[in-house]
Amino acid sequence: MTFLALAALMLLTIFASYWTLPGGVLSNNILAMVIASAKAFLVIWIFMGIKWATKLARLWAVAGFIVFPLMFIMFQDFFARHNEIVPSWGGQRESALPRVMDPVGNSAPAKGASAGLRPRG
Repeated sequence: MTFLALAALMLLTIFASYWTLPGGVLSNNILAMVIASAKAFLVIWIFMGIKWATKLARLWAVAGFIVFPLMFIMFQDFFARHNEIVPSWGGQRESALPRVMDPVGNSAPAKGASAGLRPRG
């Protein structure tokens, strides 16, 4: 019975990939995720034995699905931050990137070197 359900969901996934729902790509992705979640639920419930497990094992399975989205929510702060050059403990601050960026996009000349350009004015 589980095999038939997984096969039917697989066929539904294939047919859904050819449909264009009224909401566009977003609604197609939501439909695909709902079908994938149903398949994952069947695999976890039957093949991993959660159906016949104790209440504690079921609790841990549910806790895993609660912690997984929380991990991505916490990483959003990390992904939203810009890489900053922080001062080191010593007096010399070094970085692979030049300290001064030219508005045009050229890197600044090295300290003490003359680029041979006249100033804008």
